[in-house]
Amino acid sequence: MVAFSLHINEGEAVKCFVCNWTPTENQNDTCTDSNFQLENTKTFPKCTTGCESATKYDRNGAIVQFHRNCANGEVPVEKTCRNKPGTEISLKSCTCNWDLCNGADSGSSKLCATMAMFIAIASFIFVKTSAIF
Repeated sequence: MVAFSLHINEGEAVKCFVCNWTPTENQNDTCTDSNFQLENTKTFPKCTTGCESATKYDRNGAIVQFHRNCANGEVPVEKTCRNKPGTEISLKSCTCNWDLCNGADSGSSKLCATMAMFIAIASFIFVKTSAIF
């Protein structure tokens, strides 16, 4: 059996995507989940507390600001999303703790699902061929 660890250990660092977008300052959005472009996004290689993506919404639900970056704080984070509602501004913040985990939701999910399927198939083939010999 093969075990994979997706968490950072104390003293280690992960690589995170770093970008930001606001509708008033940046006309070309390559950062938000619906427009994320891997090839146009910078990375930072040494985030010691994990990665985050955060979206600020106005009271009408329109995006005011979006960013991907190293997670704030002194303690390594776990994979989680939090919503903080407000009367003028609401915030959705997601954190994670493995390399490039703060990419667009659909891309990260597809990559994880593909990796899991590959591991399952490889394990099945290994078990079946081991039983034959």
